[in-house]
Amino acid sequence: MKTIQENHLKSIYPIGLKRTLIPFEQDGKWGYFDQEGNVKIQPFYDDADAFSEGLAGVRISDFWGFINEEGSVVVTPEYHFVGPFVKGQSLVKNSKGYFLIDQSGAQIKTIAENFEIDEPIEQAASHGELIKIQHEARFGYINFSGDIVISPQYVESGTFSNGLAWVKSDQDRYSFIDSSGTTTIELPVHMIPDSFSEGMAAVRNIDSLKSGFIDKSGQLIIAFSLSNPDSFSEGLTTVIVNNGKMGYIDSQGHPVIEGAYDEALPFINGTALVSIGDKSGFIDKKGDLVAPMQQYDYVDIQSYYSDSSVVFVLQDGKYKYINRHSGKTIFEIQ
Repeated sequence: MKTIQENHLKSIYPIGLKRTLIPFEQDGKWGYFDQEGNVKIQPFYDDADAFSEGLAGVRISDFWGFINEEGSVVVTPEYHFVGPFVKGQSLVKNSKGYFLIDQSGAQIKTIAENFEIDEPIEQAASHGELIKIQHEARFGYINFSGDIVISPQYVESGTFSNGLAWVKSDQDRYSFIDSSGTTTIELPVHMIPDSFSEGMAAVRNIDSLKSGFIDKSGQLIIAFSLSNPDSFSEGLTTVIVNNGKMGYIDSQGHPVIEGAYDEALPFINGTALVSIGDKSGFIDKKGDLVAPMQQYDYVDIQSYYSDSSVVFVLQDGKYKYINRHSGKTIFEIQ
């Protein structure tokens, strides 16, 4: 299985982003199908985002606009960037800067500040969190109205999750801040954090190279005994065990699914993709296979992390979407 396997995947692709209509590419153009594999919007667009509040960003030539679930253009493509709709408004950008628009496309606010959005905005939208920005090599955060809430001041920072984000100071010290910018947890100098998930964050001891988990008060709740844990998803996280294989532990640090896999991804929608050798399948939380082990040439991580029943794969030279609960083909790209 050829995937992007690394920590911090959740800071790249938002876990659990719900998708009713699913974008697909065919002959260089994008359309949408539903969970049953029925094409709802024919492939016409040069690029396509997920739907949010009934609208989806689509690109025609070099510019982005929005369509509704019937495929009708409701916001003329004229922007270089469009974010998802949150509470009826979207943060967009053209050559003049960032704006807020409503669902008719009317500009309701001009964003005067100079910054660049530094994360996929869907990550923040999926959790209702602040959006990470960058200005002159410093990181800060804005809200979905485009207001700077925490000024760019950090050398490095993570995305907000569970109301907290990790940041790194000029003194190379890591800490966690809340949405007001107040420091809530200060970490010792030899500790490197990951983002919070389900009320816990992995912290790595750079001396022992082992990780543990802290809660939102900073208390250690799983001892520094873990190798390469991921973030928690649906109550479980992956770890590497003594034989170099991957398994799953629960929020108390107890082994739940034995370390038997060469690769293992987080649980999404009740199942997880695991690999042994060149074959991959989906397991449930008991560790039982629900979709048989098969050989895939490629598994698309972005589709895997969305809260839908389908995952995009390449198998035997064919691009298709399979059901994560059975492994059966739902939609094949002709």
